[in-house]
Amino acid sequence: MIHLSRTPTCLFIFSLLLTLSACGSTESNISLPPGFSLNLYADKLPGARQMALGEQGTVFVGSNKGGKIYALINRNNAPRAEKTVIISNNLELPTGVAVQQDTLYVAGLNKIIHYKQIEKQLFKASKPQAQLLTSTLPGKSHHGRRVLEFSPDGKLYATVGMPCNICELQDPYMGSILQINLESGKATVYASGVRNSVGLAWQPDTHKLWFTDNGRDWLGNDLPPDELNIADKPGMHFGFPYYYGNNQTEEDYQPKQTPFQATPPALALQAHSAPLGLSFYTGDMFPGEYKDSLFIAQHGSWNRAGKVGYQVLNVKLKGDKVISSAVFAQGWLTGQSASGQPVDILQLQDGSILISDDKAGVIYRVSYHPPPTPKHIK
Repeated sequence: MIHLSRTPTCLFIFSLLLTLSACGSTESNISLPPGFSLNLYADKLPGARQMALGEQGTVFVGSNKGGKIYALINRNNAPRAEKTVIISNNLELPTGVAVQQDTLYVAGLNKIIHYKQIEKQLFKASKPQAQLLTSTLPGKSHHGRRVLEFSPDGKLYATVGMPCNICELQDPYMGSILQINLESGKATVYASGVRNSVGLAWQPDTHKLWFTDNGRDWLGNDLPPDELNIADKPGMHFGFPYYYGNNQTEEDYQPKQTPFQATPPALALQAHSAPLGLSFYTGDMFPGEYKDSLFIAQHGSWNRAGKVGYQVLNVKLKGDKVISSAVFAQGWLTGQSASGQPVDILQLQDGSILISDDKAGVIYRVSYHPPPTPKHIK
């Protein structure tokens, strides 16, 4: 047993040891497939949520704490961001970020704002100035963490969750994926029957929209499944609140008439694992088997006897058919104690990927280095 006297020096050393141990625990505990490594890309980002990549390599990060947007500057493509700049705004829950032609778009609870020539403004003495795009999104904070994403043809999409565990539609914008006109700010419903999507991604080859959706609570440990969905055309309905999973009927919400065809998920995921951000891998750093596969961040459960999620999945596809799903990164959950919660996935220009963690307030970078070729032994 080690005995420490209560002198100020000893207490300081003991406190420092505890702090260093806590700081390194999450990063060192995360396990990856052979050849992959993980390092801390940025820290001190409370509530770090969706990420977006600027044309000059700046990573923009929305957050759900303190109303802040972060810009992570890394001009030298270093393993860790060189500088963090805080971009001021007047939004509630500015979690959604997207970049198009050097313009940063940020989604709060009921508004979307944008900053033109954002990467140039970051280095000016004056603070970047935002312009309002729209203030017509529903202002309900329950499931109010919006995400933004641009489609390959340059259209802006936003998610709007239902303001409840389970309820019927009160506002046509709720429980939907919206398409936002960049000139007028007008929103039109692209997909409906979506309980709470916090992740959008376009498939590189097919240009089809894939998205995650979180199922309702209080239906048991393993029901209903969370979902990975495809919306390849406007007007599709994904069942909520009338159906879940493979079009299982909700007992208390059986519609008298069904004026829509409910679309089942492309992949049913573990109930309550909370799949959020997702990203198709198009880089060249990772082995070829990962090309065009899908990474999904599972934020983790609360409404379940035993915790699940707290990991990153990799989903292999053939066209728009799922052929396999496996855990890619894990270690945020030890027993029933969670040190972090993955939120979003972003691919960098060098082919590495970033993972945001809103519980720990950090962003990790995952890279790949092929193992050395064994020398021939004579």
